[in-house]
Amino acid sequence: MFVFLNVLAVNQPEVMIGNAAEHFDAQGKLANETTKDLIRQLLANLVSWTRTLQQAKGSGDRAA
Repeated sequence: MFVFLNVLAVNQPEVMIGNAAEHFDAQGKLANETTKDLIRQLLANLVSWTRTLQQAKGSGDRAA
């Protein structure tokens, strides 16, 4: 899907939030714990993927 764009994407978890406005409190802070957990997992996977790419680049491999 992202080959044409030359993008190395984080595929999992896929985070789609239906009725997103209902997941925030009156101050605009995310209040839904399930949504928070999904976003935390996505960010953790992004950090892990970034570190993997940095290691590959450091060893002389090309990630893209």
